[in-house]
Amino acid sequence: MLPTSDHSTIQLATDAFVCDFETTTGFLRRITHGDLEIVRAIYGAVRDENWNTIEPRVEVREIVMEPNFFRLNFEAQCKDTGIEFWWSGSVEAEGPRLTFQFHGEARSRFRKNRIGLCILHPVRECAGAACSTEDTEGRWVDGFFPRRISAHQPFKNLRTLRWWPHANAQVEAELHFKGDLFETEDQRNWTDASFKTYCTPLANPFPVVIEAGTVVDQAVVLEIRSQKPLVFACQSESEIDLESHFDLPIPPLGLGVASHGEVLSEIELTRLRRLQLNHLRVDLHLARPDWPAAYQMAVSQAKVLSAGLEVALFLTSDASEELKNFCEAVDREMIRHCLIFHQNESSVSEQWLSLASKVLDGLPIVAGTNAYFAELNRTPPPQNYPAAYSINPQVHAFDDRTLMENLEAQSTTIESGLQICPNGLFLSPITLRPRFNPNATAAVQETSGRLPSSVDPRQRTLIGACWAAGSLATLLRCYGVAALTYFETTGWRGLMETGRGSLLPDRFESFPNELFPMYYVFEFLAGATSVLALGAAPDGLAVIGLRDANGARRYLIANIESVAKQVRCRSLAQTLALRFLSEANIDSIRSERPLKIEAYPVTAGNCQIDIPGMSIALIRPNPE
Repeated sequence: MLPTSDHSTIQLATDAFVCDFETTTGFLRRITHGDLEIVRAIYGAVRDENWNTIEPRVEVREIVMEPNFFRLNFEAQCKDTGIEFWWSGSVEAEGPRLTFQFHGEARSRFRKNRIGLCILHPVRECAGAACSTEDTEGRWVDGFFPRRISAHQPFKNLRTLRWWPHANAQVEAELHFKGDLFETEDQRNWTDASFKTYCTPLANPFPVVIEAGTVVDQAVVLEIRSQKPLVFACQSESEIDLESHFDLPIPPLGLGVASHGEVLSEIELTRLRRLQLNHLRVDLHLARPDWPAAYQMAVSQAKVLSAGLEVALFLTSDASEELKNFCEAVDREMIRHCLIFHQNESSVSEQWLSLASKVLDGLPIVAGTNAYFAELNRTPPPQNYPAAYSINPQVHAFDDRTLMENLEAQSTTIESGLQICPNGLFLSPITLRPRFNPNATAAVQETSGRLPSSVDPRQRTLIGACWAAGSLATLLRCYGVAALTYFETTGWRGLMETGRGSLLPDRFESFPNELFPMYYVFEFLAGATSVLALGAAPDGLAVIGLRDANGARRYLIANIESVAKQVRCRSLAQTLALRFLSEANIDSIRSERPLKIEAYPVTAGNCQIDIPGMSIALIRPNPE
């Protein structure tokens, strides 16, 4: 029997570091030296011609654990339509030195963009940190990890990467790469909380055909050199101060119009009215004859919800006529702002923005991209316009842990984005899964009987709710955010199921009119007039503090990790009234039955709350 930390991880350690091996993904996670995270992850990836990752089926074959030494061997089978690639991995460490080996073989002929090892570097310890790089000719260059998000690869042609995490001169880390050419990209461009060093430079042609029988051999060696006394942090009670000395304005909040295109029922509209939304986003491709119908449906829904419209306008070469027709057909009073995109541009250019400003005289114009921050960063729009970009946490990886880790990167896109777009940022839309693949090199075809690639079963779970809470906890407090648009109203990309139920109930297991837990997160925000400027949340927690028009406060604390946490809250109230969103009451949550309210006494200004893993506490002080 293999020793495990939980059902899916094996903890490995030497005298110099601790890390976790994930048996479901094949990731080696969080290599930490005391309180310093040295490496976020090392893993093998098989990427098809559209940059989709073929998820592996992992089986651990051997594990040896001795004092100051371990070895773990496993096999990974990557199989999808037309693609079969088998590889074996070996992780071996002694003292401060660790080696991760990748040996794979193609079992079929297919087109690939990348196969091999990837190393993730944590943003907190690395952004701005000094480093030295050695190229394949043996030449060394001193430099730094980028502090602002780098549009392009900061390091290329790598043989060795040496750095000093968190500007700590007492600790030096070094990675040595074998078997391919490696380079580093800034994954914050896609809202990943990491830098990534990967094999096969992007300058090489892709996709390429890999023949059956092709062997891929790679290795990466990590060595930690430290003069720092090694003290491993012990887990303790998390502390949160619920008192704030000033408030922040709350940005306008909206949802996307449901992509299923159906008329919303009275049940759905009643629920959505409770959210007090600022706007609904509707996408209008002005060259298509059906855009007026889509617009009219959005208008009718927005009017019932007392909301306006965020209109995303997709233009073609006949943009002048398209904009003129749009301007003549719409109710200008309904439109909060217009996102201007062009179907042939990844980030809209000046000519279309100038044209839109002229034709749509008086309507607020927003530049930017319908895709990721990367497109905005690489092709910045004119600075005299606010700009838009989308967010999702799953461009590169899909597991629960990565989902929550990547929340850290959302605020960094705001900081860097305001440097290139100082007139404000519209984050639209924010979703769990990518809506489309802007980097596809071949036609994307959905597989019959599977969920669409834009749909995540976790949309209806507490994991989805915790991610939404974590995203809002970060973005509601960011200076420069002009508006936030999340998910959709209803359906399997929304906050609730439709009256007809799931189209694929064996894949997305919702029942008709089911309320998803994330709905309660948005309901908790309804009617708030400002955001409380609370202190930074402890690791693994997301915290939102709100104030109503009458001055009353309320709080949301989300545990975004799978383990339960003890949280000590500082409050001037006498008691705290709590409702929990947890697995213990998931049936009540989904059926919209009243949630039990529990009273927690505040003693000497403190209150202890136990929050289960992947759960949310909704808190109201009583009285203040």
